[in-house]
Parts: sequence; C-alpha cells; structure tokens
Amino acid sequence: VPWNYHETSKGKFDFRGERNLNEFLKTCQKLDMFVIIRPGPYICAEWDFGGLPAYLVADPDVEYRTKNKAYLEAVDRYLSKVLPIIVANQVTRGGPIVLVQNENEYGFWDVPADGRIFST
Repeated sequence: VPWNYHETSKGKFDFRGERNLNEFLKTCQKLDMFVIIRPGPYICAEWDFGGLPAYLVADPDVEYRTKNKAYLEAVDRYLSKVLPIIVANQVTRGGPIVLVQNENEYGFWDVPADGRIFST
C-alpha cells in the first residue's frame, strides 16, 4: 500500500477509484485470494522513495524512519486512514488478509548520526 499513492499531499488522502484499497481487498476475496499486505510506512526500495510521500522531503524537520516527532505524526496520520481498512479485511473478520508486514528493508536505511531509530 504505497503511502505516497494515497496521501498525495499533506493531509489529502485519496481512496477513490483505482486507489480504493477496500474495493481491491474485496475483489481479492471474491477471487478466493489471500492477501499479504504491506501498508508501510516504507514499502520497498523499488517504489519511488519507498512509498513515503514527497511532501516529507520539503519539511526540514522530518527525519525519515526515525523516532522524529514530525515523521511519526505524519505516519500516525497515514496509518489512521489505512489501518481501519486493513483491520476490517483481516481473515479473522472474514476478509482476505492473512499477514501484515508493517515495514520493509529497515536495515538498509542510514541511521541518523545520533543513532535515533525506532527501537526502544
């Protein structure tokens, strides 16, 4: 689920038409397919900026994939839109989702000089 595909600018989400994640998952279910979903925030190196929205680059206060407050606020805003769709479509609720991978390729990202990363 590319974050930058659904939040095209800060706070502007689009889940209509071909971006309709819920409809996509319902179609998978109708076709008797199971889904392993990767909502991010970072989905893969092969997708532009790993799926992170471009508006993050313009914000000098954002440190990507860290415990940085500005970054985590943006992640929370995104996940608050995506997770309800995922939860409603879990296999335990009759949907097609059997697995959720919440991050990808984390070890390949540069750690900030001060060493602040997601770990507690």
